[in-house]
Amino acid sequence: MSFQFPAMVKSQEIDFALGVELQPDRGIRTTPMASIPDCLMGRKSEEDRDCIMVQWPVDPLKIIWPSGGFSRRDALRANLCSLGLAIAQDRELDSAFVALDLVSRSEWMMTCPVILLDPQLDAENFAMRPLGPNMNFDISLIEEKVTPMTQAAMAFVAILRDHLEIT
Repeated sequence: MSFQFPAMVKSQEIDFALGVELQPDRGIRTTPMASIPDCLMGRKSEEDRDCIMVQWPVDPLKIIWPSGGFSRRDALRANLCSLGLAIAQDRELDSAFVALDLVSRSEWMMTCPVILLDPQLDAENFAMRPLGPNMNFDISLIEEKVTPMTQAAMAFVAILRDHLEIT
């Protein structure tokens, strides 16, 4: 679905969208909004403190990826390998909620932006470990180049920018 957002913005079906950095496209402007660290997330073990994974997993990983040609998979896979983590199996799932449920109940793990994990609500079920300073999920504002956003859209983007600066 998110791959359709630029076309929807370009046709003015929607005022703007948020997404990952895009290839240059006439009629579309992207502006960086936030760079959020990626993490490896799994079911919490007895060794983990709060929601922090104390050590990297020893056994080869079983990883769940978003489906649909996930554009960041190769970079994330390379990063996991550079950390000495082998991947035994991987699967694609369409729903982040289904992936989270599977991770909370099994040995399967996933990579995701740390913002996906709420340290207060998720601490009893999940543990995460950041993948390092060079692995970030970059969110961009996608807007039509010529036509300005509506007042309501500009106000929403301003609130979102403020929130992203705080977190």
